[in-house]
Amino acid sequence: MDRVTAFKEGDADGVPKSCIAGQIAELVFEAEAAKRGWMTYRPSGHATAIDVVVGSHKSKLIGIQIKKGSITPTGWLVNFGHMGWKKENGKRIPYRKAYRESDFDVMAVYLQERDSFIFYHYRDMPKAMHSMVNPSNLRYPENNWHVLESEEYAAPL
Repeated sequence: MDRVTAFKEGDADGVPKSCIAGQIAELVFEAEAAKRGWMTYRPSGHATAIDVVVGSHKSKLIGIQIKKGSITPTGWLVNFGHMGWKKENGKRIPYRKAYRESDFDVMAVYLQERDSFIFYHYRDMPKAMHSMVNPSNLRYPENNWHVLESEEYAAPL
């Protein structure tokens, strides 16, 4: 099964489709990063906003939050927040909240239908929780892996 089909298939054994799609996006990122010479590391739990840490002999360790984009007629919808649960009147209720600058260094958005990534420094991310990424008017080009090589992430001499 190709990557795009895997996103479009239903859930597997009760696991929500969004979880499967997110896991695939993370695995695709790790494979692409490895092809480009980056070492990848995964936190051992899900209590962190960092999905993958990358590093090389030329860079500091960089915390990456990985999201997948969902295709729409006008572009890709990207959720720039994260989901949590809270208790209200004894019931668990899902909620979304924005990431904080201290949560990670770079967000990698996987555009599934194009099998490509767009990287954002935290400071340049859209501030809305859900944002449209218009492919004809991208501030950041697709597959802009050079963001990870920027001077701010360079290893100290």
